[in-house]
Amino acid sequence: MAAWWSSYWAIKILKKILHFGWKGFHEILPSFSGLFRRQNSSHSNCPICGFGNDTNAHAIFWCSFSQVIWKEMSFPFLASPKEDLTFKGVLLYASEILEKEDFEKVLISAWTIWFERNKKSHGRTIRTPHQIKIWISSYYNEICRERNKTKKGVSTGCTSEQSNTETEVLSYKLYVDAVISTPQNVIGFGAVIFSSGKQMKAALSKPLQGIKRCNNNKCDYNLNIFN
Repeated sequence: MAAWWSSYWAIKILKKILHFGWKGFHEILPSFSGLFRRQNSSHSNCPICGFGNDTNAHAIFWCSFSQVIWKEMSFPFLASPKEDLTFKGVLLYASEILEKEDFEKVLISAWTIWFERNKKSHGRTIRTPHQIKIWISSYYNEICRERNKTKKGVSTGCTSEQSNTETEVLSYKLYVDAVISTPQNVIGFGAVIFSSGKQMKAALSKPLQGIKRCNNNKCDYNLNIFN
C-alpha cells in the first residue's frame, strides 16, 4: 500500500480533496454509521434515503441521491448500488481500471457529492445532478489550465536532463578584474565565466564612470553602473 499512497498523494489536485479521499478510505468521514458507532448518534440511518447503514461508501456512492449524480458522470461501475463495496474498495478499484484523469474526476466528484449531500441534509438549496456534473467538468478544466500555466516556460525534458543542466550551472566559475584610471575618473571592469570544462561561456568588459572621494590618502569610487 505504500506505493499506492505515494502515487495518491502525488495527484495534482487540491490537498483538501485528497484528504477527503483519505478520510473516506479509512471510514472516518462523519456519516451516521460512524457517528452511531462512536455513540454520537442514536441511529445509523442515512438521513436522505433512510438506508439503515450510512457508511462513507453509502453516503458518497450508493445513496439514491448520490446515484443520480454518478449516472450523470458516466462511470458505469458506479451506476448501480453495491452496498458491500466499501469506500476503500471503490478507490482501489477505480485506481486500477481508470486512466489518471478519470480517477482524479472520481475524487473531485466524490468530494462535491459530500458537500451537496450535507447541504441537502441541512435543508439548503442544492444544484441539480446535471448542474453538478457541469460544475465538476468546469472545475476539472480549470485545474488543467492551471497545470498548463505552470508548465509554460519550464523545460519539458526529462528529469535527468534537468538535473545535469543544474549540475553544470553550479560548476561555473566567475572571474572579475578592474583597472582604475584616476585622471579620467574611469574604472575599466571585466568579467568572464568559464564552465568546469574550462570553456568560456560569457564575457563582459565595460568602462564605468565613477565619482572619486579621497580621505586620508584613501580613495573610494561611487560607480554609476546603469549608464
